[in-house]
Amino acid sequence: MNFDPNCLCPLCGSNPEKVFYPYSTKFNNIHFNYLKCSKCPSVFVHPIPDSATLDLMYSKTAYHDKYSNDNEEIDFTLSINLLKQYAQDNA
Repeated sequence: MNFDPNCLCPLCGSNPEKVFYPYSTKFNNIHFNYLKCSKCPSVFVHPIPDSATLDLMYSKTAYHDKYSNDNEEIDFTLSINLLKQYAQDNA
């Protein structure tokens, strides 16, 4: 997975060190990669979504109605453990 080495960390302004997570998120035909900053502990997506894209991503119909269910408790333990393991391996 390639990334633009000229993109900057939104917290400290440094360049990314590496791709942090091996999968990208695709929304509206745009792939958002997870990058690890070379200077601070930040992990961020690139490209950083603009306000209009964030509004669409987290709209009630695109996100909340799709991924939440008020009647059921969803167990995210498997996903959390996978993320913890990957973060420890690549720290």
